Amino acid sequence: MGKSIEQLGLKAEALPQVAPDAIPDEFGPASPPFYPGQYRFKLPPNLTQCWEKIEVKVNDQGVVDRNGTKTAERVSLVLDSADPLVIEAPADFAGQAFNTTRITNVERNRARKNEPPVYVSDLTYLLRALGSTNPVPKNNAETYAEVCKFAGHSFGATVEYQASCNPNRDAQVATFREDGTFELSPLTNDEGVPQKGCGNRYYMGDWPKDQDGNYLDRRVCECGASLRAFNQIRTFTP
Repeated sequence: MGKSIEQLGLKAEALPQVAPDAIPDEFGPASPPFYPGQYRFKLPPNLTQCWEKIEVKVNDQGVVDRNGTKTAERVSLVLDSADPLVIEAPADFAGQAFNTTRITNVERNRARKNEPPVYVSDLTYLLRALGSTNPVPKNNAETYAEVCKFAGHSFGATVEYQASCNPNRDAQVATFREDGTFELSPLTNDEGVPQKGCGNRYYMGDWPKDQDGNYLDRRVCECGASLRAFNQIRTFTP
């Protein structure tokens, strides 16, 4: 049986305070990823506060290169719970907010094998899909201004699965029950020491299916860790 407040004998100590309107939402269980396929999305009505700065390595030509010796800046359009993409199609998901999405102007070589490199960013492909007359802005500020013009507009894209075995976090293994639920436990070595992720990354072409040909929402890494699928969007269309 508990006690009354008088019986507890509490000291007159102040508690940490936070403004009521600054109380964040509680974290719930991770939402399952949306199944891979063709979708249609609507951008938030205002994009001016949806940006983050990215620092990247570039080579002497100013092109992003992980082995580059110089540092440069790029920008990321961040569409999260505060300003989400909203699904318009398929109809089964219409009106739902899409998982947190980041679309950047970090350029990558999009040329075919044995062809000269052509460096294009995902934001350029998004601008082209949105009908921009300036899909290749000259700098970050121009990128920001051009994308913001299309707030509230719609576009199509392909939703895929991806996952990474994070080398900075303890790896976990999944033990499945008969009802399809599972329990996670640490991945350990032969001495019982918890192991970090191995750094492997997996994309749609690597993703396993069940016996009915449906994509699973988890996969096993080469190191034995259980990895949860995360959504990414690509192949932007009008």
